[in-house]
Amino acid sequence: MAMRNQSHRRRRRRRSSRARAPPPPVRYSRTGQHFRLRSAEVLASLGVLVAAATLIALIWLVASGVIQAQRTDLRARVEVTVAGQSLVLADEIHREMLGVQQSLRILKAAFQADPDHFDMGAWREQMPALTDVTDDAFIADSQYIIRHDINPPEVGLRIGSRVAGMFGPETDTPDLADDPLAVPNMQKLQTRQHLSLMLLRLERPGGWVIGATYRTAALKRLFAEANLGLQGMTALIDTRLGRIQMVVGPAASNPNYDIAASAMYAAMRRRPDGTWVGPSAPDGVLRIHAFRPVPGHQLAVVVAVNETEAMRPAAGLAQDVRWLAIAATLVALAAMGIALYAVWTFRGKRRLRESLEREQRVVANAQAELAEARAWFGGRAGQLQALLASINEGALVLDAELRVVEWNQWFPAFFGVAPEVLQRGLPLDELLRIQVREGVFGALDDLESEVARRAILLRGSNESLPLLYAGPGGRTLAVFASRHADGSRLLMVRDPTEHDLRRAAEEPQEHVLEDSPATGAAETF
Repeated sequence: MAMRNQSHRRRRRRRSSRARAPPPPVRYSRTGQHFRLRSAEVLASLGVLVAAATLIALIWLVASGVIQAQRTDLRARVEVTVAGQSLVLADEIHREMLGVQQSLRILKAAFQADPDHFDMGAWREQMPALTDVTDDAFIADSQYIIRHDINPPEVGLRIGSRVAGMFGPETDTPDLADDPLAVPNMQKLQTRQHLSLMLLRLERPGGWVIGATYRTAALKRLFAEANLGLQGMTALIDTRLGRIQMVVGPAASNPNYDIAASAMYAAMRRRPDGTWVGPSAPDGVLRIHAFRPVPGHQLAVVVAVNETEAMRPAAGLAQDVRWLAIAATLVALAAMGIALYAVWTFRGKRRLRESLEREQRVVANAQAELAEARAWFGGRAGQLQALLASINEGALVLDAELRVVEWNQWFPAFFGVAPEVLQRGLPLDELLRIQVREGVFGALDDLESEVARRAILLRGSNESLPLLYAGPGGRTLAVFASRHADGSRLLMVRDPTEHDLRRAAEEPQEHVLEDSPATGAAETF
């Protein structure tokens, strides 16, 4: 009957523990949702990529616009500068040529009034305006042989004979019918002696001319003062014949004087007072040109600067803008990477957070159930303590390893040990060993054998059949042992009753302690 009650209690405990056990976390498949989440992430990623590509395109469009605007602004400022310089140069040349023209008209009138007493040397001191811009003034006959000259050594020579390649045998006779102040056609100079001839026809003698060489310093002065750069150029162009009369700058080293077929001359004809970017006719260097006609003459002034040198500030600024655009592009790419990372990790983190929250709820429930179980077991422990204290039998609770867990106040007296000897965690063998060492069972020859035998007896006891156990001082005890599911044991010790003695006599004893050294005779327990 006791065995059936014990089995019934064990089944009830198992059902109770199963009922109190927290339910395991629910795991469910998200196969269908996984596809939807990935589709949403792909669409979000495409949106981020499109936004980043648009932003980068805008960055470079703005950068290109800034670069172009700076180049356009700088080019416009350069063109305004060279246009102003060409205007100043054309006006200065006009004033110089006007002074030469007036001086020649005075000399013409004086010569025609009294050709026999005309003295060119005397007039040289009276006309400083003429000598400032020319180093030769002369009167020549119809064969262009000089008859009067401010430089006496020139008398008797042909006009321009001191200049190599000028007025050779193939040179045309200057036509002065249309322009009383003419610059005659010249062959290409064989040496770099840039000069122009200004001639007036004399009424008498017929066919004679009065003229002067025009060596303007305005071109050189403007080139030196205008800061046109290493590849700058100033030139005086004959617009009627398409020839260069004078040129200053690197282009003067070996110039092409005949420019009638050049793109620069064509641009000058289209826009006589405009600007043009292209290769200069004398040397083919790419420059920004400004054209300005000389009033009253078929001449034009050209002022030009090298395009690369002039646009170098814009190139430096363009490089800075490009670096800034590259930095902005890198920032946009970094932002795109962060956005893509957030897109691909946001939902995963949210799912992880939801899972953690769910697990936290499970843990909280388990902790609540654990607290409830502890309270329940605490109550049961209190009840057990009250029960153990209320009975008149000795009670000892051992764990699965046969270590002392709990006892009541009657057990030390039955077992013959001092109350302070009992401690939680004390092994049963050690408890018996203490008893043997203190002589509770009398004088013994082999202590360890006695401890082993008594331990075997106690471990083999059960709750249905009392074990008659030789206690201290020759006292006989009835021991009952109940075993629990967790391996623990409860030993109940009392004085044997007649019923206990009768049952022990009727049932065969499984353990016999023979020849006990304490009594010297065989004992049955």
